[in-house]
Amino acid sequence: MTKKRFKLSVWSVAFGTIAAAGAATSVPALAQDIEEVIVTGSRIRSVVSDAPRPVTAIDAVDLQLSGVDSVTDALRDSSYNSVGSYTQQSGSSFGGIALIDLKGMGTDRTAVLVNGRHVPGNPWTGTSAVDINTIPMAAVDRVEILTDSASAVYGADAIGGVVNIIMKEDWEGAEIYAGGSPPTRDSDNTDNLGFSFGTTYDRGSIVFSGEWYRKLPVFDQDRNYSNVQVNGMTGPNGLPEDGTLDVQGINGGGNSLFTLDFSQALGYPGTCDYAGLTPVDTPFGVPGVGCGFGYADYSMQNAGIERRATITTADFEINDNLEAFIENRFVNNKSIGRFAPAIGGFFFSQDSAQNNLGQDAILIIDLLAMAPVMTKVSLMNLIPPSVCAVTFLMKSLTSRFTTVITA
Repeated sequence: MTKKRFKLSVWSVAFGTIAAAGAATSVPALAQDIEEVIVTGSRIRSVVSDAPRPVTAIDAVDLQLSGVDSVTDALRDSSYNSVGSYTQQSGSSFGGIALIDLKGMGTDRTAVLVNGRHVPGNPWTGTSAVDINTIPMAAVDRVEILTDSASAVYGADAIGGVVNIIMKEDWEGAEIYAGGSPPTRDSDNTDNLGFSFGTTYDRGSIVFSGEWYRKLPVFDQDRNYSNVQVNGMTGPNGLPEDGTLDVQGINGGGNSLFTLDFSQALGYPGTCDYAGLTPVDTPFGVPGVGCGFGYADYSMQNAGIERRATITTADFEINDNLEAFIENRFVNNKSIGRFAPAIGGFFFSQDSAQNNLGQDAILIIDLLAMAPVMTKVSLMNLIPPSVCAVTFLMKSLTSRFTTVITA
């Protein structure tokens, strides 16, 4: 039997009126000969797939057994959490926020829901990415992670997947817990305290939960791999060489002089034996001698965070067809971080009374190191006092109050 193909394309829509008469007589004759129909560019309705999607659920018991202190830690340790996630750290304008990134597609491409509803994005990144640090652990019943894309349901911010955090509801009882994790080294201590009270009745329920959580920052000076160290004297002038294994937590910008074209380091004005300063060879890779500064004595690795949060959920059945519920969340999130002290560059004129070089130069100094000793170096004429009044302590405070009432 000769095989025949019938092809309906988008062009048949344009000529539908012309082809209608011929189709009425030709289709019955071809009914037994059609073996395959290919439809392209058509608006013919298709069947929506009801195939199950990969969802991983982590309940409250699993969260407690894992030993984590926050929802952030639980999600960060998940195998679905990919590169690009952000955790609280010092030295960043993002402060103490924590973001999750499924599949590495961007934190604003992972939808975070609470009880199946969208949560406002964080104020630091200016995107739809949700700060997980605003979710109180005490109120969590389970966490559901959908690793498949759900942009058709939740929008473009769910291309990478969805994290649905289900809070306790229709729950009766009382629960109080306290915990902490004191490390063997200084700083990074974690303390938390939480409670939940719930009751149910014939036509509804109410649950109230609260939490206090604190995590201390980690200072660079408290860790051997990041504190100030002088490990060698391999420089051409018998000093520690900047930018090599000779030094750790030190840079060449403590109080160093350079030629205007940065081809030669010209030493330093005054002395280099106070406020964490130390002489170094080849500061910033420039031949010569400079004065390095141990910035790791001041900087933090991880930001500290303190959170106070409460959540209240209640529902009431008005009649068989109508139910009202209220969901109230209050979160006060404080974070603190400290940058490595800033470095400033200034023109050092040969006409200055303190310039004994006989030429113009560039002075690279660390403002924090120099501020307490400006009178010793006698550079007050060179640098205005207001420049030295710099605060390197970054504090961020986020308070969020959300109420949802639906009937």
